[in-house]
Amino acid sequence: MIKRIGTYFNGLQKKAGLIFLVLFSLFLFGFAAKEQYALKCKALVVKIVNDAEITFLDESDVEQIILEGGQVKLGSIVADINMAMLEKKIELNPYVANAEVFSTVDGKLYAEVTQRKPLIRLINQHGEHFYIDTEGDFVPVSDKSAYSVIVANGFIYNNLKEKKAVAEVEIKGKISKSLAYQLYELGRFFDTHEFWNNQIEQVYVNVYQQIELIPRIGNQRIVLGNTDQLEARFEKLMLFYKEAMPRVGWDAYSKINLMYDGQVVCTKNN
Repeated sequence: MIKRIGTYFNGLQKKAGLIFLVLFSLFLFGFAAKEQYALKCKALVVKIVNDAEITFLDESDVEQIILEGGQVKLGSIVADINMAMLEKKIELNPYVANAEVFSTVDGKLYAEVTQRKPLIRLINQHGEHFYIDTEGDFVPVSDKSAYSVIVANGFIYNNLKEKKAVAEVEIKGKISKSLAYQLYELGRFFDTHEFWNNQIEQVYVNVYQQIELIPRIGNQRIVLGNTDQLEARFEKLMLFYKEAMPRVGWDAYSKINLMYDGQVVCTKNN
């Protein structure tokens, strides 16, 4: 009987101890939550993820975006800062691809920003300059910093207001791959093929909307036509470079045409 009573009291003590721990934990949690809600923004820390490669923006530019309007400032209650809305605000900048905003327990507000990476620069028929980036979006040229990529000009009718290189267009009732999207594909190709990125100096769109390439070495125009079978066409051109050019010389032809399957058609210089 005494043993049962002892066991009963031991059980009560354990339950009481457990209840005390729960209540104490709730007290600490409530105290911490209260402290966290009252936490003020002590510092703004901006990190440009790819600033070593691209220099459209610096930390001060992002700070200005965050602080403009006065909704966020040093001394603001951290819990009152809408992080998601702040990210959207930063991403409205045409040079920002992605923004992440978060706070830490010591009251610091962090903003990590990734800049857009251009693939190719377009000059349209109206003399307007803009880039196509890795997402296929049109990006304005910056007054602050230029980005070195291959330039495409000629009979290009796209403009910056279109915002994006759409994949397909309808021409005379027929669905075709759009020129802007082909230039985007070409930019992606050059971005991943160092030799051709160095060898091709300029892209020209002729009156027939065919893509021509101007090389750094040689005086000929390379008629690519379109971006169908892009890898195969450049492999064909590389083989021609290795086998034919050493024999005939780099200035033997005025035009090299890659539009025909399985062959390279050349026009000799007069």
